[in-house]
Amino acid sequence: MSLNIWHGNFHDPLLEFIEQESQRNDVLCFQEIDERICRDIKHILKDRFNLFYAEKPGEHVVSNATYISNRLPVMESRTILGADQETGLGLVCVTSLESGQLVAITNVHGCSRPGDKRDTPARLRQSEAIVRSTTENGDALNIIVGDFNLMPDTKSISMIEEAGFDNLIAQYAIQTTRNEAAWNRYPDDKQLYADYTFIQKDLHISHNFMVINNLISDHLPMFTTINYK
Repeated sequence: MSLNIWHGNFHDPLLEFIEQESQRNDVLCFQEIDERICRDIKHILKDRFNLFYAEKPGEHVVSNATYISNRLPVMESRTILGADQETGLGLVCVTSLESGQLVAITNVHGCSRPGDKRDTPARLRQSEAIVRSTTENGDALNIIVGDFNLMPDTKSISMIEEAGFDNLIAQYAIQTTRNEAAWNRYPDDKQLYADYTFIQKDLHISHNFMVINNLISDHLPMFTTINYK
């Protein structure tokens, strides 16, 4: 699961949702997570998940957290984009499934400025760095998720697709990843997209994908299930 949790502004419904979904998801990727809500999530997840956290200070603090079930060993974790103050942040975790297959999950929070979510030199560098990072993950299957703060028709999105990734938002014809909590704040600029899930093209896997329409954040949660043939 991937979700921008909007700093826990919908605190109680959000925690109830996370507790429920933690029973059936092995990996939980969150963006816009601060220390307070991180402590609350730890309380409900108890010792069932290991936490990997990354933060990038600046005028607009960027913070990502990836929770991985303690049933899955984590071989490596690292941050990307941390040195470029004009981009967002990525948190990479390489885990081993019970089958032995390595999976590298990159949890991304893309730069939020400018708010039009169009291409900029920084966003193009951001996509280039994300793609380059996936080549460092050896034989792992690469999955990239998060709030990219990008519109679907941007070059920044097509760069990832052209690098050999299925864009599940496009492939599954998802109509929006936002909700009224976002649209009510910007009634003259109703943006339908910000969040994406990309999965590396691989003949040996199939996937299921869905976005749930709820009100636990100003973003909607994305769910991906990987099946090995």
